[in-house]
Amino acid sequence: MISFAVIIHIALYYIVFNINIHTIMSKFRKIFENNLKTAELKRIKIRIDPKYANREEYTGLDGYIGYILSEDNENVTVYIEECGSVQVIPINCIEVQKDPKLSAFTVIASEYLHCTKGTDEGDPIFAQLLTAPSVDTIELFLKEKGCTPDDLLNIYKGFYHAI
Repeated sequence: MISFAVIIHIALYYIVFNINIHTIMSKFRKIFENNLKTAELKRIKIRIDPKYANREEYTGLDGYIGYILSEDNENVTVYIEECGSVQVIPINCIEVQKDPKLSAFTVIASEYLHCTKGTDEGDPIFAQLLTAPSVDTIELFLKEKGCTPDDLLNIYKGFYHAI
């Protein structure tokens, strides 16, 4: 028969081990999420709840925001922010999205080019800005279009006043 002391010892070991695992995973998640901000991963909206991914009729939530870690012809591996988990999802269940702040920066830069610099609405620069994956890329396009450091500063000021 197992003694009460042995049961207590096993229970304490289990509690301590789980707390340590939770602490380690919590630290890992924070590091992972901080690195997401610096990586240029595609931001996506998952149109279904991943637990319903194998159903014929998708009856999930409005969707989750995630980042593509890898993809093939049929599936994508994504990190889902709300859940803090990595899931494999059918490619037809996602839509690529721009970060809302990047979208706002794109609008400010476009308005600046059009209103201040007098750039014609049909100029290809506007299509380039819409598809730019990062602020650095937008900056590169703006510099190629002839924007000076003062112009870029004014665009950043407009952005920070807008958000």
